[in-house]
Amino acid sequence: MDFSIIIPVFNRQATLLDTLRSVAEQSHRPIHLIIVDNNSTDASMDIARQFKAEHSAPDFRIDITECTTQGAAAARNAGTALVDTPWMLWFDSDDTMRPCLLEEYRNAIESAPERPDIVTVRCLRHHLDGSTSSSNICHSNWLANHIKHAILATQLFAIRRDFAIKHGGWDNGLSLWIDWEFGIRLLLANPRVIALNKILVDYYLGEATITGTDFASKADKALTSIAKARTDILNAENIPHRNRYIWLLDYVTIMLAAKCHREHNPIGLAIRNELLANSYAPWPVKLAFRYIFRHIAAGLRGGAHIADAVISLFA
Repeated sequence: MDFSIIIPVFNRQATLLDTLRSVAEQSHRPIHLIIVDNNSTDASMDIARQFKAEHSAPDFRIDITECTTQGAAAARNAGTALVDTPWMLWFDSDDTMRPCLLEEYRNAIESAPERPDIVTVRCLRHHLDGSTSSSNICHSNWLANHIKHAILATQLFAIRRDFAIKHGGWDNGLSLWIDWEFGIRLLLANPRVIALNKILVDYYLGEATITGTDFASKADKALTSIAKARTDILNAENIPHRNRYIWLLDYVTIMLAAKCHREHNPIGLAIRNELLANSYAPWPVKLAFRYIFRHIAAGLRGGAHIADAVISLFA
């Protein structure tokens, strides 16, 4: 079974080699590695070309291409266009995969009673303050859990190429939380998902991630992704409990507002007030949103669980 791995690169000379080495150390072959330069101005492509010269083999094909349209979405789509294997995964150029990642994907796919569309794994998150935490595993209601926790992060799944392409690929119009929005579209298509309860990726969190630290300066981009996700859900056919998912998006908006408020930026209150004025959630849910705003702004955890418990009573 062949896998393609797409790695977009923009000025990652400090981390790229570790990422590429983690691909070369995979216990499974064959591999088709596609490195997409997204207008790097540092030594990233020198590192990529040297890696290709040293590691190319019949069972380890390495292609280096470029995408001049700036952004991870465009670069990932450009890499996807070169995929010629049934299964593929995207990976970021500052994270690493453990040696048995592809082997575990292959075993799960080959042993499944029905052909899966997506196989997921867990990761160990490395936070900016030096602490670590592990991602959770999901066994039910993937869509709700992904809206709350972004469980289909870019590095954490392999996907059938045809399934990914059928459902539109990455949205070039978004520049933040793009894997979160793409995951929502994929899950709205009711894929067959296998979840492996194994930590197989090391994920280094940055400020631009949905679990990052700098929210206020990027709030407009995050709101654009939330609006796109809302459109995805409203336009999807045969979605039971649609209101639940819409109100969970409202929760994500409240979470964003609270994070901005915690950064002492007035945009936080503005986002909260606009959401409360325009949401069609019932008043008990809106009351919960007000509490959750204060809860998260105070630095406390568990807002998603509170939101889900209250929303489930009315949706």
